[in-house]
Amino acid sequence: MAFLDLLDSPHSTIPPYARSLHLEESLAQVEAESRWLDAVLPRFTALYSLETLAISNGCFDTQGPPAEDIPGFFASFRTLQTLSLTRCAFDTRAQIYEVLHSIPSLGHLMLDCFILNHPEIDPVSITPPTFPLRHLNIGHAHGKEDLLVWLASGKQISALATPQLESIEAGHWILFAFAWSFSEEPCTNIYSQRVHNRRPTCVYFYLFIW
Repeated sequence: MAFLDLLDSPHSTIPPYARSLHLEESLAQVEAESRWLDAVLPRFTALYSLETLAISNGCFDTQGPPAEDIPGFFASFRTLQTLSLTRCAFDTRAQIYEVLHSIPSLGHLMLDCFILNHPEIDPVSITPPTFPLRHLNIGHAHGKEDLLVWLASGKQISALATPQLESIEAGHWILFAFAWSFSEEPCTNIYSQRVHNRRPTCVYFYLFIW
């Protein structure tokens, strides 16, 4: 771990210039195989100038670092604008909401194949998001419909320009699309389209059955 020693050294010159970081945990072949990423996550908080963070195969549930430490990890990147999480495990929906809440400048969010250990546990209280989200890409994931409803509850939904969503239940998509379609920004996606940069007078939904 010589590189990490250099990274978080008080004399390191790396942090001010590091803008992008991609961390990928190798998929364990056997149960006893150690997960290096869980152990070293806190050391990467030295990169205080990050604007883009991508994590693959992160373990943010009870198997990894203490759940209460995870939001603090993301909150340490005060300039973070783009977050990509692929095949990452979380404990509950509340944990995901808290993680996203901790990134005040989040403008581009990509989630794919994330796992919820306890999707049945409802958050005790839910605070609408306030980060300036402009680009959203959600692939296959547990509890993504509830995540969409939460994202749609915040005023920042009006600035969303390019949502890309996969396999969303009709009822949740309608709630999300209704909130998004009446935003101030002109935007287009495969489900709804602006005309002449004005608010739509109606919203069309297409259901394909095959």
